[in-house]
Amino acid sequence: MVNTLRETLEKTNGIGLAAPQTGIFKNVFAINTSPLIKENPDIEIVQKSYINPTVMEVNENTSFYKECCLSIPGIFEDVERPDKIWLRYYDENFIVKEEELNGITAGIFQHECDHLHGILFIDLLSKIRKKLINNKLKRLKILILINRYSYFIKRIIVIKGLIVITNFVTIQFTRVKFLSQ
Repeated sequence: MVNTLRETLEKTNGIGLAAPQTGIFKNVFAINTSPLIKENPDIEIVQKSYINPTVMEVNENTSFYKECCLSIPGIFEDVERPDKIWLRYYDENFIVKEEELNGITAGIFQHECDHLHGILFIDLLSKIRKKLINNKLKRLKILILINRYSYFIKRIIVIKGLIVITNFVTIQFTRVKFLSQ
């Protein structure tokens, strides 16, 4: 499973991937900071898997980082997180490790750890920021649904603010409120 996470992370050019994002409901995630080298050559390369990770302590100082997520593509927002954390986890050989992370690596770790608890980075945004990105999120939801059920969809037509989806089998119309309004 750890290898699958790493391979998926590499294929998507991502920097972090939690098992629940791939449909595997286990308490594990992988981090690979190497794609960040292009933007910041001083970044420490971290390529690790964390099994049953626990944040034991956080620093009071915080930093803002622009975050995005493979689960909600196209949304980039500044998120405030503790800039230093102390953690405990099992490595892929099931050896207990304790370490300190700081900076962007601490932020990535916290982002992936949030996935294990059903939290997305957009859940951490202020109410105002959430309202500002709400239309983007609604459009993204409809695109995900269309993609998921595309095998059954024969045709998609937009009529006066409604998306009309024709079912391939029954040729009946289903109306879905157009979410960009």
